[in-house]
Amino acid sequence: MLLLATLLVVVLWRAARASGVDEPTPTSAAAPAPSSVTDGGAPAVAPGDAPAVAPDRQVPGPLASVAGVGTHTAASVPSSSSQVVLVRGDAASLATTAVELYQRTAAGWVRSARWRGHVGAKGWSSDHREGDLRTPTGTYTLSDAGGLQADPGTALPYHRSPS
Repeated sequence: MLLLATLLVVVLWRAARASGVDEPTPTSAAAPAPSSVTDGGAPAVAPGDAPAVAPDRQVPGPLASVAGVGTHTAASVPSSSSQVVLVRGDAASLATTAVELYQRTAAGWVRSARWRGHVGAKGWSSDHREGDLRTPTGTYTLSDAGGLQADPGTALPYHRSPS
């Protein structure tokens, strides 16, 4: 059983780049992106293009270089963290994402898994409001888990949603 309990980092890299925040454009592939939407002047993600994921790098190192995030985002991760779940949106208005798990080792950070995921139905927002169906961007500590299905065996408190 994998316990993803330390930290959730949500990064909307295209919006961050357009706004001048220090997040670089990732350069590697995972699974195809579902749409060719552009948002806020950001480059389109064409069908078959890779979602925003960090380059394959199995050499441990600082989180900023291993995960392909800027120094501001890397600095927002508490020094006591042993895991980071990094969620990168395909575009600000899309609910589809690339999710990456990073583990701290004695030699530095390494990516140990990645998969496709979903966020709020209307994508991302740096100005999230209750009920807007958007996921807020930022760095968050995970204190519990939840979903539509039964508890899969997490060590965190689990809340099952009725629908």
